Amino acid sequence: MQGLEKLSGIAGGVAALLAIGAAFDTFTNFGLVAKLSVAGVAALLLSLSIAGQLASWSRPAAGLPGFGGERGRASKGRIVASVAALLLIAALAVGLAHFIIAQFATRLDETMTSDKSSATLTATLSKFDRLTIQLPDRKQSSCRWSDESAGPERLDLQIIDFDSPIPKLQVDNFHYPQRMTIECRPAYRLRRIFVEPASAVLYWTEEITSLRKWIFTIGGLIWLVACGLYASRLRQQ
Repeated sequence: MQGLEKLSGIAGGVAALLAIGAAFDTFTNFGLVAKLSVAGVAALLLSLSIAGQLASWSRPAAGLPGFGGERGRASKGRIVASVAALLLIAALAVGLAHFIIAQFATRLDETMTSDKSSATLTATLSKFDRLTIQLPDRKQSSCRWSDESAGPERLDLQIIDFDSPIPKLQVDNFHYPQRMTIECRPAYRLRRIFVEPASAVLYWTEEITSLRKWIFTIGGLIWLVACGLYASRLRQQ
């Protein structure tokens, strides 16, 4: 059992380093779900390893050091501190997952009113080679767009099929910190958006919200599983 805890601790440490350090290097080539999965596995392994160590810390040996002996009764203060420490680890894992979303989830935020809609595309560290946005039929809605990029790099944007009833916007090399807004009157939801490469994913506001809810749920489950192992190990000692 001790060997398993040490192994899970080593594996958790390696996975944690991968989730944090490689996020700025080769980790950027992973999909968002893969990034979040690595962070979740790292948090779970670390939580389980630390839960076992905290169980030993909560019930120190009653005998003199080096002479063995049964462990004493667990201190209520140490139990509370251990549960709080496991909660902190879960909270840090949730924070890391939110950081990954903020850095790598290229998103489309839409607001709708009775007479117009506004869609904002925000680039992240996940670079898009090409972004093609199909605008509505001009008879249905009239749209205008603006480059709101921060910094010197402006959008590489061009209009395709301008003379057709349904024109398109094409943005090449869409990357951080570029940003653009499209306003349409009357209101129109942009849904026909094509991205390259095929592995790239554009997330709508509701999808990001759903991901964040799942993150909080999984963070809570990691804490409960770690607490369960902590209680089990505490009873065995």
